[in-house]
Parts: sequence; structure tokens; C-alpha cells
Amino acid sequence: MMRIVVVGPTHPFKGGIAQHTTELARQLTAAGHEVSVISWKSQYPTRLYPGELVVPNGAPEVPLDARVHRIMDWYDPASWWKAGARARGADVIVLAHSNPFQVPAYRSFLTSASGGDHTPTRILIAHNVTPHESAPWQQRAIDAFRGVVDGVVVHSEDERLEARAHFPDAQVRMVPLAPHGPAMLAGRVSDRTSISQDDDSISLLAFGFIRPYKGLPLLLDAVESTPDIRVTIRGECWDDELDAQLRQMASRASLRGRVDYRSGYVPAAEIDSLFATHDAAVLPYLEATGSQNTALAQAYGSPVIVSDLPALTQGVIDDVNGLVVAPGDPAAWRRALETLNRTDINRWSAQVTAVDADESWSTYIDAVTTPIVAASSTPTDQKTRQAHVISDPASRVAKAEAIAAVIAAVAPLKGAVILDDGCGSGYIARELARLVGPAGSVVGVDRVDERQTTDGFEFVLLESSQLPLDDESFDLVVSNHVLEHVGEYEQQLEYLREIHRVLKPGGWLYLAVPNKFRLVEAHYGLPLLSWLPQGMADRLVRVTGKGQWYDVEPLSRASLRRSLELAALTPTDVTSEVARRELAKLPRRIGRLTNIPQQILEPALQLAPTFVAIAQKR
Repeated sequence: MMRIVVVGPTHPFKGGIAQHTTELARQLTAAGHEVSVISWKSQYPTRLYPGELVVPNGAPEVPLDARVHRIMDWYDPASWWKAGARARGADVIVLAHSNPFQVPAYRSFLTSASGGDHTPTRILIAHNVTPHESAPWQQRAIDAFRGVVDGVVVHSEDERLEARAHFPDAQVRMVPLAPHGPAMLAGRVSDRTSISQDDDSISLLAFGFIRPYKGLPLLLDAVESTPDIRVTIRGECWDDELDAQLRQMASRASLRGRVDYRSGYVPAAEIDSLFATHDAAVLPYLEATGSQNTALAQAYGSPVIVSDLPALTQGVIDDVNGLVVAPGDPAAWRRALETLNRTDINRWSAQVTAVDADESWSTYIDAVTTPIVAASSTPTDQKTRQAHVISDPASRVAKAEAIAAVIAAVAPLKGAVILDDGCGSGYIARELARLVGPAGSVVGVDRVDERQTTDGFEFVLLESSQLPLDDESFDLVVSNHVLEHVGEYEQQLEYLREIHRVLKPGGWLYLAVPNKFRLVEAHYGLPLLSWLPQGMADRLVRVTGKGQWYDVEPLSRASLRRSLELAALTPTDVTSEVARRELAKLPRRIGRLTNIPQQILEPALQLAPTFVAIAQKR
């Protein structure tokens, strides 16, 4: 038996995540653990959640068995630390994450909970690693959990890949979302051999929270050409623009009387009748990280028509107990609905079986608890360097453009053979491959395969510090924020000598490294961290809950030049040129700083976040 603290929304908050948190606590209790729940008093500001936050009549949507401490307020940092203090002494903390707005609160909670001599094992359940339609800042916000979570549980393959990129030092486990809420309470398959209608029309139900990524406008467009299909849309919509669009579409002459759209909370007591009075559930999602709506429909005996997304197709066999349609393809959805008939509906209904909730939850609990054993068996003094991969596509494309601008000043890109050493997510290698064209080529290498894209370049997985590549085989080598991760001074020098070996005579190296004397250390977000001696830096990283030790070796400007020269590479510092180019991208008033005299700019560069150099093989 372990003492487990589950952190997340629960009753009286409504919705799937609150239901899942509650059911998770109940299942962990049933597995023999001592479980308590730490939840919110106030979860969001109104502008982020314009709907009603709590169950309207106060009745729990899911049985609530565990003891609940409602402590945290979104606006009160002191409450985050108080909640964390209550969790101290726990063996395990399981944290339900879905929204980057709550990252500061949860990050503070974990730091507080890890105080003292005991650090619990910390498991992050990522309902969304980053939000649908996420902005760059939301992509970066999740990285605040890096180094302070030991395991991450996700519900789809796409989310597993994203979690690996954001949490290179954590164990990531993918497991389908287990039934909860109404899907758990239904627990049976209705007798639905046929649903009688006053006419020959087929009725489809789109149920659940209404968001742009769920593809409802695409569904209504497809339904326009099928006069025998009626659609009911039920759920809460917080997006005024989407709400107006759906209402406008429902009022079209071609859809009038066939679309029943009502936005608002659907009480659990009404869900049974909704599924009982419709022929099939429809999920035309454009993307999905995890959804229980397929399991919910099947629990009520309803066949499903779903987008071909792994998070939705679990348990669906195309044309056996439902229909699987290409996501985001209007023509495919029109064809699927135009051929829909009652004979198929009845045939599919006869093959629907509910998800085995007990088996699903047994698998899910294993996914939550299995990383605990592995994490606790890892020696805390084992100094493994993290990957620190940046996976945001927009920032990586912009970085590739900046790298290309520097290289183009000394060597042609078109037709070049390039090595991207430490290619990480792969986006920079992909952009370089586009720039070199068909006459050139790009090879990406890394010690861990964290690629988010594989387009246009060859990949080689490194097994040692030596490059498994031929001598004098590359025109250009790109090393973007890699040198600081390879080890101490001798390892860094060996790394640069390997680059010298694979460069052709006269070939060029692009090298970017963080400044040892930057004001805020980039990987851990701590002021002056890289200025400190190793022992003091290690202690600061541990005290702040960022990790076990400081695993980065930034360079000063002088040491960077000295290392390049010792590796027989002739360096040119282009930091000031890069700084001017970046200043020129800023709004006009600030962008005028691009004309700042060099004698003024140069001293300021001593605190520049990054040094950039190009170096030619001698």
C-alpha cells in the first residue's frame, strides 16, 4: 500500500477531467492504496471559462469516495504552497494536467510538496500535453514541469511523441483513456436493434463539449447534401464565434428542421435518453488527444461514426460496429453520409459491445503506477544529462532561417552537404534540406531520437561521442546549442575535433552556445545559475525542484574562441551581426537600435544570452 495524493479538479466542478480525477482516486483506493484528493476552490478566472464551472444542482456526477481537500485558488500563490505542504510525506503525487494556465500553480505545488528530506514520485497525467490550437507560449509553458515529474501518462500516440519531446528525462506511458463519468455509470449495452422514427430519416448525435477541433461545421456541411439525415448537437460551447457559426449553419434552408443545436450543460440523467433516441453517435474531430465519447456511445449500445484518429477509433471496427472516416476531409464525410442507411445502422448496433471498465482501469492503474517502481529504483546521484529538446515548430523554423542567414554570408547553401549535429526535433534539419535543394543533402545526428519530423533528411542515432561518419564528408556542420550538453572541457574539445574530422577542407561550422555569464540560465530559468561553481549550482537546482544536478556546461566568449582554435578551426564571432539582425525584427521604434555603434553594442554583448560563431576548417 502507498500513500497517494491525487491533484486536480473534482466535484463540484463538472466535465470530463473532473470526472476522470474522481474515478482515478476511486480506482486507486480500490487497488488498496491510501488516497486523498487535493482540489481547487476557484479554478479559473471567468474570462477563461465563461460557462458555469460547477454542476448546476450540486449533485455529484461521479461517486466521490476519497477524502478531498479543496485548497487552491488560481489567484493565490500562497494557497498553492499550502496545498503542496499538505502533500508532503506522500509516496506518490498524481497530477491531472490539461491547461497551461494552471502550470504555475501546479509547479509551485510540486516544489512545496518536495520540501524536506523526502521527495515523492511525481506522475503527470497529461490530458493535453499542450492545448489544441496552442500558441508558442503555451508550448513553452509545459516545460516548467521538466525535471520535476518522474512519469507522464498520455492517451494517444501523438501525445506520447509530444510528451517525449517536452519531458526527455521522464518515463512516458501511453494508455487509452479508461471509462469514467456517464460511460462508467452506464456499464451496459442497450437493446438497440432498431430505433423507430416517424419517417425514414437517420438521426445522429454529436455529444460533448463543443470546440473548434471537433469538426462540427464540417459535419453540417456534409449533412447538407443528405436530406434523410438529422443531427442533434448537445454540449457547452464557450467559443462565441463557433456558436454563431453553428447557429447560422443550422438556420440554412437546406438544414432547417434537420439540425437541433443547443449549447449548455447536459445533466447525467438526460444522457441515457439522448443516446436511446438516436441511431448513431458521430465524432467528426479534426484532431484528438484523448476522448471517452467513443466508449460513452458504446456503453449505451450506440454505433459510432468517427474520424480516423487513434484516440477515437479504440474499439471501433470499420463497417462492423461503426464507420471510420478520414479526418478533416469534407468529400470523405459527404460520401460516408450519403451511403448511410438503416440496414447498416442496425447491423452495426448488433455488434456494439461496451468497453470492459474493470479491465480498462486495471490497465490504466498499471500505467500510473508502473513508472513509480522504475523511478524509485534510479539512484539520485546518477548524473545523466538531459536532452533539453525544443519541439515548438514555429521557433525551430525561425531558428533555421537565422542559421541560414549566417551561413549564407560565408558559403552557398544550395547543393551543400550539411550535418545537423544534435538535430533534436528535426525541424531545423528539415528546413535546411529544403534550402540545399535536390542537389544537396542533410544528415541529422543525435544521441536520443526525439524527432517530431523526419522529412527531407537522413538520421543517424549516435552510440558514442564519435561520429559514425566518413572523414571530410560535409561542406557545413550546424551545431545549435549542443556543445554545452556534451560534457566538461575535455569532452567539448573532443566533440569539436570530431566536427573538424568530418568537415571537408575549407568547410564551415556554425556554432551557437549559451553565454556562461547570461543573467538568467535558459534551461532551468534560474538567475545567475551558470555563474555558480558546480556544487552550488547543483544545490540550487535541487532546492528549486528543477532536477537533481546542473547538467549544462556553458562557455564564456574567451573559452569558446580558445576551444575552437585548439580544434584547428578558425573562428569568427558573429554575435553582434546576429544581434543586429534580431533587433531589426522588432517594432520600428525599438528596431532603430540596429544602428547602435559597435563600441556601445560590444560591451553589452558580454551579457548576451547566446554567442554565435562561424569557424572554418584549417
